[in-house]
Amino acid sequence: MNIPKQVQILVLVLFPSCLFCMEQSFLEAHDKSGNPITFDGSPVSLEWYKITDYKIFLDLLEQLAPIDAEAFADNEREFLLDPTTLQIKQEYVEIVNALPPENLYQELITLARNNDREKRVDYIKQKILHSIATKKAVLLSNQEKHSNFGTFFVVIARSNNETHNTLGYVSFRISPENNITYSSLAILPKFQGKRLASNFGQIAIDLILKLIPNMRYIEFHTRIWNIRAQALYRKLGFIECGQHENDPSAINFRLIIPSKI
Repeated sequence: MNIPKQVQILVLVLFPSCLFCMEQSFLEAHDKSGNPITFDGSPVSLEWYKITDYKIFLDLLEQLAPIDAEAFADNEREFLLDPTTLQIKQEYVEIVNALPPENLYQELITLARNNDREKRVDYIKQKILHSIATKKAVLLSNQEKHSNFGTFFVVIARSNNETHNTLGYVSFRISPENNITYSSLAILPKFQGKRLASNFGQIAIDLILKLIPNMRYIEFHTRIWNIRAQALYRKLGFIECGQHENDPSAINFRLIIPSKI
């Protein structure tokens, strides 16, 4: 799956004006010691996009929806449900019961009890695509300038060999106050738990700080039962900073950037 090339074709054919609203570059991935990061014997390369047009950002996320779906298809089954009974773990029952019936996690919990992983992947992908389509429709109906939504960064990791397989991606939204107010990190399951996520996360953060040097903080949120993501954020220096204001099943993690003054 060569998502970045699909995006490039989409951009050039449909949005030639985005030459003025999107920057793109490539670099090899190195760890803190300067050593090349490899996976299965192949070096990992990074493609990053700096985007000032919200619709172009949504187009890119649309192309990355299969990565999100694969990355998150097993979270509820692995972390929320008891592996023996496939019932919600006792510590999360009250939280789940507080979610509205239309919350997508209610249906994901039902799907998580099913062994049909492909069905879970397809469900998540369709939900993501529907959410993106809704945002595009709102954008069109409001006739707002696509540049009124801030600056977006997307960093895509892929194996630098003949397959050019996409390993994962991270996306950021930079507010006018130079804070990251929206972000996501998705690594395909077969690449999780092998230091790729922490290395990739650190590289992406370092890259953003170089491009936006006066950043104040970076904030992620994740499900309260997603202990793997929480462990990754803590490893990257984030601290837990309370429940998400709009979702009782999510908690916030924040990385404070030390002032250089």
